[in-house]
Amino acid sequence: MYLEAILCGLTALRATASALGSVVGEAVLAGVVVAILVVVISWAMRRKAQKSDTDTMNRRTVLQFQTTEDVWGVVDNWANERSYQIVEQNQNSRHYICKKLRNVRIEAGDQGFVLEAWVNFQGGDIALESGGMWGSLPRKQTREDVNILLAKLGLEMIK
Repeated sequence: MYLEAILCGLTALRATASALGSVVGEAVLAGVVVAILVVVISWAMRRKAQKSDTDTMNRRTVLQFQTTEDVWGVVDNWANERSYQIVEQNQNSRHYICKKLRNVRIEAGDQGFVLEAWVNFQGGDIALESGGMWGSLPRKQTREDVNILLAKLGLEMIK
């Protein structure tokens, strides 16, 4: 639909350019084509950014792992070093928050442990993986913090 409108407009401009004279008309047409290309490229880049944001928005980074480490001891030491506070705790799980935005939740289960990490941003949860523009700084900071924890547990880091 948009492409048809653009092509129709270009056809009309070409007719107008021919009426104005070859040099002036072609220059006007070239300027309009460049302007249209800039608009289309900007739109495409915005769509790509929105797509990558939807990849991280309204979800959390979730990692499942097994280890022989003293997970709770390692996590508590990490939380103290990185200024995370426990906001919820029971026998099998702990939820830590830093600066009201950065969240890490760890749960022990029959199959090992599950680590969830996310950033609260504008009313939604944002996963920590790279990509997208929403909450990029707190995501990066939280990802760095969680990668320190993962390294202490001997696990692969988040990219």
